[in-house]
Amino acid sequence: MLTKKVTISLTPEQQDKARSLSKVIFGKENISGFVGFLIERWEKEQHDHIQVFKDYEKENRLVYTKECSCCGILYKSDKKQCSQCGRCLFGRSN
Repeated sequence: MLTKKVTISLTPEQQDKARSLSKVIFGKENISGFVGFLIERWEKEQHDHIQVFKDYEKENRLVYTKECSCCGILYKSDKKQCSQCGRCLFGRSN
C-alpha cells in the first residue's frame, strides 16, 4: 500500500492516548499506523452493520412506516390514509 504524508492536529492528551494505544496494538509507538487502523476498523464495522441490517430486513421483511404530516401518527407502509385526520399518507416516509 502506497502512503503519503499528511498533517493532523491532535491535543497533547490525544497524542498521549494514541501513543499508548498504538503501543498496546502494535508493540511500539505508531500514531500513523494507529490512525490507519482506526479508519480500516471503522469502515469494516460500518460495512458489517449495514450487511447485518440488510440480512435482517430480508429475513424478517421489515415493514416501513409512514408518518402523517398533520398529526405525526406512524402507520404501516400499506396504509394510504391517516385514520385520525383522513389525510393522504403518500410522500413522507420514515
